[in-house]
Amino acid sequence: MAAPTVKWYLNTATEGSPTWTEVSATDAYYFAGPDTTGSSLDPVQAPTSGTKFPEEFWKAQSAAYASGVQCTNYEQDITSAVNTNIVAVQFDDNPTSTAPELTAWDDNTRSSVAKEVFVGTTNFPYCMLRGVITSSNVLPAAGAGTLPGAWGSQTGATATYTLEGDTSKQTAGSAIDAGKQFRFVTTLFFPDDISAGTTGHDPIYSVTYTYT
Repeated sequence: MAAPTVKWYLNTATEGSPTWTEVSATDAYYFAGPDTTGSSLDPVQAPTSGTKFPEEFWKAQSAAYASGVQCTNYEQDITSAVNTNIVAVQFDDNPTSTAPELTAWDDNTRSSVAKEVFVGTTNFPYCMLRGVITSSNVLPAAGAGTLPGAWGSQTGATATYTLEGDTSKQTAGSAIDAGKQFRFVTTLFFPDDISAGTTGHDPIYSVTYTYT
């Protein structure tokens, strides 16, 4: 059997009735500030003390920010977050033979996790990127999944649901049938001493799977 066609999506509608907008090979996911629009990225501002989570979540062209589309049900305050349909990974044409694994790396060589987003800062020496799978093997039109209670109780110093190479990953609940998805919620905390710019804060999400 041939390999499935893997597609990445962002929910641009509601929790119960998602609209899955494809994130193509020329796009990227963006954690963004509150004044972001479809044509202008508002960078997240570091807090004056402690940590914060980004206000918004978008997808847009990655070469030069353009054609942005917002994830309308991303929730900044994870302590009260309930939405489960943020990102979907869909396997078309053929199924997987094992449950896919979700993680993150420095780049698409998937060989290192040396960026600041993974190693942290002086004040907060922890992986900043978080993600948890909320549904497995569901059709694109499926509604809400299940968000673990621990998602809302983590802090910057918590290792729960970090995505960091082979050290910390998420595994789907089952293999994925052709035309179905697994879905996950994601966020990124920003510490007060985070470096300026984006070089150290642009990891890639990665999915590993097998097929027969």
